[in-house]
Amino acid sequence: MSSFESPAPKSVVFELAREYHSVLVQIFPHDTTESITTTIKNFYGLSADVTFQDVDGKTLIPEYENVQDKMIVYVRDLETLRKYLDHMYLVNGVSGRNKRKNALPGAMKEKLIILLSTVGARGASR
Repeated sequence: MSSFESPAPKSVVFELAREYHSVLVQIFPHDTTESITTTIKNFYGLSADVTFQDVDGKTLIPEYENVQDKMIVYVRDLETLRKYLDHMYLVNGVSGRNKRKNALPGAMKEKLIILLSTVGARGASR
């Protein structure tokens, strides 16, 4: 490769956890983490925070150096996971009129989100 040629783009498949549609994105060396994240969030119509994981469940930062051509990256919607955890806590753990007061504590919820998103990625292979 001469000094004037730029590296080839990498074609990366992004797949929203527990969904059956994915998006193929070409990532170029000049693409920023923010632009890649925005593209994925816009495609899935997400406004909340997301995380990205490889097929082994390892969290990754979406940038050219961190992905491989034809790689599958799982997208985790953290807001949906937070709502699910609150719902499950309220349904299974609390009864009565003061349910909202007893919502899952923030620090515990964040630890569960990290744990469940990691476990979910490992079980997501088809």
